[in-house]
Amino acid sequence: MFRNLFTTVLLLPCLAHAQAGSLDPSFSGDGLLLSELSFYDDEVHALTVDALGRTIGVGWTDDGSTVGTFVHRLLENGTPDPSFGLGGVAYSVGSGELRYAHAVGLQSSGAIIVAGLVYDVNMDGNAMVLRYLPDGTPDATFGNNGLLSLDYGAGFGFQSAWAMAVTDDDRIVLVGENGENGVTCARLTADGQMDDTFGTGGVAQTGIPFGSGLCVHVYPDGSVLAGGYRIDGDADLLLARFDADGVLDPDFGTAGVAMLDLQGGDTEFMRGLDVLPDGRIALCGSRSFSGLDDEPVVALFTPDGVPDASFGDSGLLVLPYTAPQWGQARTIRAQPDGKLLVCGFRAQPGGVANNDFLLVRLLADGSFDPAFAGAGQVHTDVSGGADRAFAMALAPDGAIVVAGYGTDGSRSSAYARYANDINTSVGNDGHTAPTLVLYPQPAADQVTVRMNHAERVQAVRVLGTDGKQLLSHAPAVSTAAAFTIPLPASMASGTYVVEVRTARGTMHQRLVVAR
Repeated sequence: MFRNLFTTVLLLPCLAHAQAGSLDPSFSGDGLLLSELSFYDDEVHALTVDALGRTIGVGWTDDGSTVGTFVHRLLENGTPDPSFGLGGVAYSVGSGELRYAHAVGLQSSGAIIVAGLVYDVNMDGNAMVLRYLPDGTPDATFGNNGLLSLDYGAGFGFQSAWAMAVTDDDRIVLVGENGENGVTCARLTADGQMDDTFGTGGVAQTGIPFGSGLCVHVYPDGSVLAGGYRIDGDADLLLARFDADGVLDPDFGTAGVAMLDLQGGDTEFMRGLDVLPDGRIALCGSRSFSGLDDEPVVALFTPDGVPDASFGDSGLLVLPYTAPQWGQARTIRAQPDGKLLVCGFRAQPGGVANNDFLLVRLLADGSFDPAFAGAGQVHTDVSGGADRAFAMALAPDGAIVVAGYGTDGSRSSAYARYANDINTSVGNDGHTAPTLVLYPQPAADQVTVRMNHAERVQAVRVLGTDGKQLLSHAPAVSTAAAFTIPLPASMASGTYVVEVRTARGTMHQRLVVAR
């Protein structure tokens, strides 16, 4: 069931001239989508947008006795993709198991990787990885009919994958926890085997007990930044950087780990992180103190793990609310221009009037961006009830997509798409890369690829909409801002995807061929 509901953000008549942060009416008619994927509760906890502008949300459904995961693919206009799963949805339910999806990524083949947590019939919690073919079918060549259950070598005890990223060479990086062993990072090969070239048997840990990793970023050189918290009386923010071999980076923080105690005695959780174009590290999460409700927080670190004093108050910004509101920041994305997008939710205890999606854009110093709707703070009522936003991604055209759940009797998967004033390409992990433009569109015999500045090009491919490679191309000059790809006569009219891989990331852009 789909409903288009009202928002507190003004819709402008023409999206091309819409203010950044205003709802995009080309998506589901008014920028909002509330979708019941089960008769009970369902909610989106991770999100990406592919090179064709299709939104892919993952989460779980709860029918009162069984919890199963779902992958939900929407066309660019917000309608379910009929070529995917059953009416745009692929479900994964196990007999006697509870399955929770917390992260999503795309491999170069078009396969969809989902990571999370599975409780078996004995209620032993393990990290879970699922792989789906581009049409939503479980990949029978991956794990056990598309599902891997991993215990990180610790046997019985709680294991999890709260975050995940897919590298440029399709390896799978998981971040979570391993019992009482704290923040844990694991790396799998592209086909789901433990990668023995990383850590010990594919697993690396901080050595700091009692904590968990909740977010991840993978650098182009393969090093991994893991964020979360550690508990030492109270919970403090934690960042760890592992090199490409799974060894803690001694040049980061203190022996590879940076910790931030915002206020002694409070509880702090890092929920999201991203890396700015200049290498600084942005993170978001929440804090509570003396039993008070959560406050959303944003912090900025230098590339070597030191709080950046030029941002907010000595590197920290607590998003201001008027009591009795409370909320959490759940995902942060750095735009190519260095501005920071933060999504989450705000709530008002005892009522539903202000239980809204929260979207904020910040300038480099931590101040709200006056060019963004709501003077930098947008609150969107998706359902008229309690709404929570957990995930955010940037579309290839720069649009901002936010997802979570809305409440209309039961919890239902909820999406909001907002206009933006940038145009970017998005890598498989959802992070931004340099701008990629193709012309002419549509193309016939050749297409020119232009980037916003010269890049060292590592690989160029043309893919079908199913993610399969149709041709590869080697530019005559390895470092260039523009090059031309000849299109063979055998390539039929239709829609394709051009993929350009550089040292800074992987870019995708849609290509239309007309003959």
